[in-house]
Amino acid sequence: MNDERKNVRIIEQTGNQDEAIKKENRKALKVYIPILIVSAIVGGIIGFFSATNGIQNFGEACSQTMSHLLYLLSPYGVIVTEAAAVLAGIYYYLTSKKELEHCAPKDAKAAAGEEMEKELNEEMDEETCDRVDLLLSKSMIVVGCGLIISFLFFGINFAFIERNVEERWMLFTISTAIFVLGSFGYLRLNQLQIDLTKRMNPKMKGSVYDFKFHEKWEESCDEAEKMTIYKAAYKAFRTANSLCSMIWVVLAVGSFLFHFGPLPVVLLSVIWLTMNVAYYRESMRLEHGKINE
Repeated sequence: MNDERKNVRIIEQTGNQDEAIKKENRKALKVYIPILIVSAIVGGIIGFFSATNGIQNFGEACSQTMSHLLYLLSPYGVIVTEAAAVLAGIYYYLTSKKELEHCAPKDAKAAAGEEMEKELNEEMDEETCDRVDLLLSKSMIVVGCGLIISFLFFGINFAFIERNVEERWMLFTISTAIFVLGSFGYLRLNQLQIDLTKRMNPKMKGSVYDFKFHEKWEESCDEAEKMTIYKAAYKAFRTANSLCSMIWVVLAVGSFLFHFGPLPVVLLSVIWLTMNVAYYRESMRLEHGKINE
């Protein structure tokens, strides 16, 4: 009798759960289906007009104009990005360092060596640590974004290497030298930021010059810090997925207009696929243990 009642409750709970799932799906479909229909109509219109000679000629003219603009601007983009990012990174780093030293007690400032570090860490208040950590975060953002943007401009500049050597080899050489020096500057700034963070929090381990830096840094984080890293990483994963889908549409349509071939779509798809495979494999490993090869 008890088994029968238990089975009835299970059936009722399952039925209620199924109904809740269907209700949630119907609610989401009310928004999803109209968006899908509108997207299909817009895509069809773009595809139809992309096949016409007028659009093809317009796309080719836009492609040539954009290519020429990128050729003109890319070396200056490298120089300006490197200079701006390095200077901004230095400013935030020096400001955070000054803030950190300013909060040290007088006897710690008069001390030397390990004793100074010990007293500084003991007297550090939470509010000061938060301010310094915020400044360091800004410095890391500036340096990281500057590095990526400079790689973008340098890649564009390098794509025109034959034309650069023939028409403006001096500017190309200078921008290349600044790119190389700036890359080392980014690395050094990153290490200084990490060192300052370790002064505030001696339990943190790792050196930027170590190939296993990220693993050691993660291992030295406490649970709250790890949770921050994981939430930020998941947010980045979701954002990257959305962005990849939008860029895929742009590249697919652009292949009609600008005739750059299938390679950009292929490369984007490889990155998109690799990111998702890595995420799902790691999720399975963390949840179920070792994955059978």
